[in-house]
Amino acid sequence: MFFGLLLVVGLVYLTAFIYQKLLKVNLVSTADKNNKAEIISTTQLGQNKNLHVIKVNDEYMLIGSTQNSITYIKDIDYVE
Repeated sequence: MFFGLLLVVGLVYLTAFIYQKLLKVNLVSTADKNNKAEIISTTQLGQNKNLHVIKVNDEYMLIGSTQNSITYIKDIDYVE
């Protein structure tokens, strides 16, 4: 019983170690460093209800957010 517990704990640590090594080499991470997202402005409509203008790769979008969801509304022409 004790050997089984040690085996499971050892496998967990081994998996975490390998995962960390893969992250350093960027084999697991799929984030593209050239893609940038930025919140330009936020307007609160009510409790936990907001409109956001966001910039993603030089394109501006209007999105709505609530406590439970995020909804794309439309692309917009935005002048800073």
